Amino acid sequence: MQNIFTQPYLWSTVLGVIVSGVGLAILVLSLLRWKRKDLAMITFGATSLLYGLRLLVETKLDQYINTAPPQVLLYFIAFGAYVLPVPLSVFLLQLFGKGWKNSMLWVFRAATAFALIGILSDIIQAMPFSLERINNVLIIVWAFVVFKNSLWKGMKKTRELQVVLIGFVMFGLFAVNANLVELNLLPWNWSEEAIGYLFFLISLGYAVVHRFFNNEKQLIAVQQEMETARQIQFSILPNRIPAIEGLNITARYIPMTAVAGDFYDIVLLSKRQVCILVADVSGHGVGAALIASMIKVAFASQTQNMADPARVLSTMNRILCDKLESNFVTSGCLFINLDKGTMNYAGAGHPPMILHRRTNHKIYEFASNGILLGPFSDAKYEVTTMPIESGDRLILYTDGIIETTNASGSYFGDGPFKDFIETHAHLSAENFADTLLQHINQWSGKSTGESLDDDLTLIVIDKS
Repeated sequence: MQNIFTQPYLWSTVLGVIVSGVGLAILVLSLLRWKRKDLAMITFGATSLLYGLRLLVETKLDQYINTAPPQVLLYFIAFGAYVLPVPLSVFLLQLFGKGWKNSMLWVFRAATAFALIGILSDIIQAMPFSLERINNVLIIVWAFVVFKNSLWKGMKKTRELQVVLIGFVMFGLFAVNANLVELNLLPWNWSEEAIGYLFFLISLGYAVVHRFFNNEKQLIAVQQEMETARQIQFSILPNRIPAIEGLNITARYIPMTAVAGDFYDIVLLSKRQVCILVADVSGHGVGAALIASMIKVAFASQTQNMADPARVLSTMNRILCDKLESNFVTSGCLFINLDKGTMNYAGAGHPPMILHRRTNHKIYEFASNGILLGPFSDAKYEVTTMPIESGDRLILYTDGIIETTNASGSYFGDGPFKDFIETHAHLSAENFADTLLQHINQWSGKSTGESLDDDLTLIVIDKS
């Protein structure tokens, strides 16, 4: 009984199925990872799939001994020979980088250009393999360029790259032999390039698997660090809302990502006095979260000034100035004195605070704003003072509410926000906040738990 290696058609078919199957599996898995595509894995999968299919077609072609083979098979083999170096060059570019004097980049460009020229030449001349000789020469040159880069001193020899280089040398020797045989430059006719590719496939598989697990390990580490950052950020927010007789305060804080640039704080100065700060740092992520921590420290140092929100913002601005680089901060500061029945408010480029007065069903906007915190140390801010009465509702928020967009790209905006405030004035502060967030989610088309377009902070204060 003959074994598989003495039956050329069976051997080539099995090898073609293995190579193309591995390539298809890797390609599908790579493309399914929508958020973290790995170009090395994609091009490796495409190379293996194309090589395996070409090997299967060549096996089919070898069976046409006494009859002319179908032209479509010949064109497939020819086009595959032209195209195969393109994804392979991209894969090696991911491993080698641009290489010595950008030679790996030029290999990719040359392979892409020749693939287009070769395909067009075959189509125009109606003759498969019209540029076969040139392709043979280019493959030999391509192999030596890659080999030269493998010896380049400027290349960092990682373990995965060393394994790939060993596999490539094996494949390169078989490939060069095959192309030299086709050019009749060797005294023998033996040519088994597929065996060389099998060695290369094994080495590439090792590199891809090694890179995959390294990436996953790094991703897990980043996720752990982000979780730690998230816990730290939530720790700088009030762990509970202080109980104040005569006020019902509720707060909602929804970061766009694990960490955010929004910040709020509530400081109880006495049983009848409270100061509330809301701030929004430009940008998102860890950088914005670090600035939010700076705001926490700056605001905490203003206990003696909190009856004067303008002074609070001025002092915070001087503390933050020249420390934010390209970032800036908007902020609103509210001081409520229940003994006097008044509120003082000052803003720094922040969306206006809103007061809804139930007794006359009117909405008042406190839009008087100074400049953003951070850019100018001498910025001035002004306080707006107004009496508050039973039934009043004060709303502090960040622009994540009014700048939420829907599927058509329209903003939620001030108008719908005010309409919502009026039509839901009968709700308690807690129910009002929850209903508003549900309404924004539905309006934006986002499902529950899906990230909004921006960080969002909402504070609702009801005067009983």
